[in-house]
Amino acid sequence: MACYTGDVPRPVWQGDLERFALLTAENPDPHLDVCKGLLEGNQSLFDEGLKALCAQKLEATAKALRAETLNPDEAATLAHVSTEILATVELAERVGLRVASDYPLAPGVARRFHRRAFPAAESWQAPEPFRSLPKPRP
Repeated sequence: MACYTGDVPRPVWQGDLERFALLTAENPDPHLDVCKGLLEGNQSLFDEGLKALCAQKLEATAKALRAETLNPDEAATLAHVSTEILATVELAERVGLRVASDYPLAPGVARRFHRRAFPAAESWQAPEPFRSLPKPRP
């Protein structure tokens, strides 16, 4: 949870980031630039990494669609919205980076969850009374 709120001291994540960089030396991964951008507050590095990450995900989805290996339910959702990209954009906002209103796989309408009013914590304990549907009129 501390990673989500940005409360992790640099020495804790610096070693992990360096090990990840070594692993991606021969096989570049856009996640590295995204992580560095988020953790170092580097806007341009984050933007480049996020752009590459979106392109990678879109290409993987397009390839699966061409090969007809993507589940139809996933094709209807994951081809349009990525929870990973949504979370990445949320993290970027939390660390003070500028984010666009829309990204590929993270449309603005999917990011409006901050406006949602959640029910009270105890609301599950008081079920709504049963009400039958009104009878159709003749």
